[in-house]
Amino acid sequence: MFAQLAESLPAILAFLSIGGGIATMIFFAAIVTPTAFQTLGEDQAGPFVRALFPLYYLFFLILAALATLFTLLAGAEIAAILLAVVTGGFAYGRFLLMPEIERAREAGEVERRRRLHRRSVLINTIQLAGFLVALLLLAGRV
Repeated sequence: MFAQLAESLPAILAFLSIGGGIATMIFFAAIVTPTAFQTLGEDQAGPFVRALFPLYYLFFLILAALATLFTLLAGAEIAAILLAVVTGGFAYGRFLLMPEIERAREAGEVERRRRLHRRSVLINTIQLAGFLVALLLLAGRV
């Protein structure tokens, strides 16, 4: 029995980490951000949400890296490769894109900040789709 549990543990952890990533991304986009802007108003919500984003990216960078590892250990190599790309997207967002957006905001470059923000939303949407596809690939493997 212990051997069976040890064999299925990577798949269980992969499902939990991928599913947790999907749920948290949807919760943040659908609940946290709109509620912040509705409750706090633009002047206070902007700084609040900007303060959350370094933690958001770091959290997802770690979660996606763990999901990649667990998925690889579960034997779903294609899903693991996809998750590695998702992980890279979070690293790009945290260490390159987010600071660039902040520099554009501080410099008053409204159009550039808007363009970079659209890029971050697009990447985030692709990452969510990546999590979903990886979950389906893993489910087909197990």
